[in-house]
Amino acid sequence: MIREEIVKKIREQLEKENPEPKQFVTHKGYRQFLKGLSEGTPTLDEQAIAGAQKRAGFFGVLTNVSAKVLRDEDVYSRYKDLWHVEDAFGEIKGPLETRPMFHWVDPRIQSHVLLCLLAYYVEAILIRDFRKAAASFTVGQWFRVLNEVYAIPVDVRGTRAWVRNEIKGIAAEGYALMRLKLPERVLKIEKIRSEKNVGTQNFSQIGKSV
Repeated sequence: MIREEIVKKIREQLEKENPEPKQFVTHKGYRQFLKGLSEGTPTLDEQAIAGAQKRAGFFGVLTNVSAKVLRDEDVYSRYKDLWHVEDAFGEIKGPLETRPMFHWVDPRIQSHVLLCLLAYYVEAILIRDFRKAAASFTVGQWFRVLNEVYAIPVDVRGTRAWVRNEIKGIAAEGYALMRLKLPERVLKIEKIRSEKNVGTQNFSQIGKSV
């Protein structure tokens, strides 16, 4: 055990000729089992060692919630569920790739947190439904292939049509699994300002993501 290892190391240090008290002062693990440090005569505190031995295997949970609101059993149960929160943060910073954003006013901070939680909520629903359907691919894989779905501007005689590329394979299977309708092939048709720019902008860029 860690406690026994610490006590063993303290004994080894104390058995040396003229042990230096300062070597114990900066080590919190050592200080808890020593007495006489302030006097410069460090010795093992057998009472502290015995007390630590009695507490071995026990730990306490401190909360600011009133006992009238939560019973001791409920506090412990909530503590055991803490891993769900830690898992959520890991998911938000991992697959969702949320990065630090620096805001200085409360509305922006609240909006940023809300968007992160909404993204996590949507992903959680997708993961649940994918598991229920025993999908052969993961939500992460579906997200990655969806990044390859895009719209191309096609300009003809002063009109621009935004046409998406073909959705197939895992991308299409994910839509079907979630019972979602595929986006229309032609997403948008709009007039462009002048015929002068038509010839120079045909297929010039991959535009809006579907």
